[in-house]
Amino acid sequence: MTVDPDRILSSTQNRQADPPQNPSDAKTLRNEIDSGRQWEETEIRSENVFGEDDPVNNPPPATTLEMQTGTEIALRSVSPKLVADAIAALAAGGGTPLDRYVAEAFIGFGANPAGFTSRNGHGVLTFDDTTQESAFAQGVASVDLDPASPILVDIYWMAATAIAGTGGWLVSFERGNTDLDADSFAAAQSGSDTAPGTSGLPGKTTIPFTIPQADGLVAGDPYRLLVQRNVGVGGNVVGDLQLLRAVVRQ
Repeated sequence: MTVDPDRILSSTQNRQADPPQNPSDAKTLRNEIDSGRQWEETEIRSENVFGEDDPVNNPPPATTLEMQTGTEIALRSVSPKLVADAIAALAAGGGTPLDRYVAEAFIGFGANPAGFTSRNGHGVLTFDDTTQESAFAQGVASVDLDPASPILVDIYWMAATAIAGTGGWLVSFERGNTDLDADSFAAAQSGSDTAPGTSGLPGKTTIPFTIPQADGLVAGDPYRLLVQRNVGVGGNVVGDLQLLRAVVRQ
């Protein structure tokens, strides 16, 4: 039962003019007044503790994001900006990472292997500006590989000293379903981007592949990923290019 304090106080004033004759009536009146005050104080404390901005006890309504697949994802207590950023990333083709390789995962390849060094503690592969140097990483194609979608390879790189010019890359796949005593890399695909204008700032070059260009790669296949600097034709950065990591995604 909810007790209205205003009604109790009004009742109290009326009764003061006509004091209760029965002691039990006076006790009942005091109990009502005490209960009303306690109820009012509890309400005030509740408002102070569990305000409108309390995300635990008073969370905002859930936001439902429906993806193209028809899957609904409930996002609770997420700011509108984060939701907008997530949608923008999907629209920009952020894709699904299939494999990631840091510089330390690569092996120098061929007659002119890429070098390895560190830059402020970050391992980097080094590629010369006059001699085409090479390195490869080994992986297994993810079960998430979609045979109907293109493959993208992101090369994260820096120039050793330059802050101008274009850095070019060549990337190729070798599906590990042939005689491993002989190389069988598919034709290299190329990409290039302008060197960052600040020394030490990483850039990214994305190179697209159709599945045939990726040597017909299918989920579960072992493969090698060969990376080379596109010397002369695809870039004119003076000095070494330094590879930080490579990401294979769709």
